[in-house]
Amino acid sequence: MGSLRTRAPRGSLRAHLTTRCSGLATLAAELDIVRRRKGGHVLQLALASSVALIFAFLGALHVFWALGGRLGFVSVIPEVNGQRTFTPTPLATFAVALALFIASFIVLGRAGLFGSRAPSEHFKWPVFILGFGLLMRAVGAGRLVGFTKRVRGTSFARWDTRLFSPLCLALSYASLWLAFR
Repeated sequence: MGSLRTRAPRGSLRAHLTTRCSGLATLAAELDIVRRRKGGHVLQLALASSVALIFAFLGALHVFWALGGRLGFVSVIPEVNGQRTFTPTPLATFAVALALFIASFIVLGRAGLFGSRAPSEHFKWPVFILGFGLLMRAVGAGRLVGFTKRVRGTSFARWDTRLFSPLCLALSYASLWLAFR
């Protein structure tokens, strides 16, 4: 990914944008957002954008819960014998939201969306660790979460089996694919 100081071929989109436009167009040209991408890069960008959007949505949902929202909150806390295993504080919920927004950021970084300012190679191992962590969450190592959970029959367990664990598995697969792309 070159900088604006390198000479672009005459007639190219980048040359046109850097010589005729300023502001956002120049920034976009520097970040290689407007440059045409070849097949694998389009898939990588589409997958990374989808994964980042899911993480950002989940982060926003956690901010909603931290601010007192209750929509869907009952089904996201594991239960044992009808009792919640823990009650998250607003600060802890904000921390989870921040972690989800950071996950969104590193996935976009791995796709090369930040150009030469933050090369995608710097995001390889963080995305790998993210994917591995999501895989561990999907499989489950305890009795309350994942496909191997032992506590069943609660609202959380049903949602975990139908949505939470499959979503973690899909995000894990996507993250691991992005890490080694």
